[in-house]
Amino acid sequence: MVIREAKEIDASSIAKVVVDTWRTTYTSIVPQNYLDSLSYQNTTNRWQERLSNTPKLWPGWFTYVAVDENGHVIGFSGGGPSNGYSLPFSGELGFIYLLKSQQRQGIGRQLAVAVALRLKKQGHNSMLVWVFSANPYRAFYESLGGRPVAERESEKYGASILETAYGWKDLEIFENIQRPDLKF
Repeated sequence: MVIREAKEIDASSIAKVVVDTWRTTYTSIVPQNYLDSLSYQNTTNRWQERLSNTPKLWPGWFTYVAVDENGHVIGFSGGGPSNGYSLPFSGELGFIYLLKSQQRQGIGRQLAVAVALRLKKQGHNSMLVWVFSANPYRAFYESLGGRPVAERESEKYGASILETAYGWKDLEIFENIQRPDLKF
């Protein structure tokens, strides 16, 4: 497995991971009609736009992909400067998705590490991530040392969704989590 910077050509592979992951993870969180409406093509279009315009539209943001030995994108993560939220965290793990078949192998951990270390190189010393409070995998963030720091409720995807922010006050912790043989 290799983690590398995402390219515009990865958009359709990222879209497949997004749609498949949402449909397997969020079935009891997000209304089924929203999950059924997810489209590989629409999601590909959004990711092509995002990857081609990141520096202009989202300064400081970046995306990594995890690619298996056959060259298939099996997961991705990304981050950048925090959007504020009135919380004392300068960086943000904006997204992390991994195909269900690839979970519990350390790949998600390495995707999170890649984001944290990139944020650290950008001068950020802390990071947060917002997750659905009902997400069955939120213990993943706790296993990386993240601590719940805030909650919010918002109307999205046709429902009222409760989210929890996990925060890391010091990104140095990710230096100790990184596999020495993994380069990004």
